[in-house]
Amino acid sequence: RVSVCHDVACPQYGWGRVRATDVGTVASVEGPEALVCFPSEKRWRCLVKELDPLPPVSIYSGTRVALKPALTKPFYSWGPLKPPFCEVGTVISRNGETLHIAFPSHPFW
Repeated sequence: RVSVCHDVACPQYGWGRVRATDVGTVASVEGPEALVCFPSEKRWRCLVKELDPLPPVSIYSGTRVALKPALTKPFYSWGPLKPPFCEVGTVISRNGETLHIAFPSHPFW
């Protein structure tokens, strides 16, 4: 989980549809550049130095979540989802480390 550094007024490659308060996941890093998956823009290009890592959060029912872009094989399979899958969903239940998530296109994953 990352956000754009608070002191970045204009990112090297522009804001696109990303807002300063958005939270995303790093999809890839190549040298000084990164691709970040934000809810508003799935492949936002930036410089690594423009990103702030965020502390981990507790996941509970009601938490908004997204799958990591680097996910290649979910423990219980992709089911009806097709990679890369960048929708944001809501945790509807948790049993230990197993989550049930409601995505807009798949209400029970």
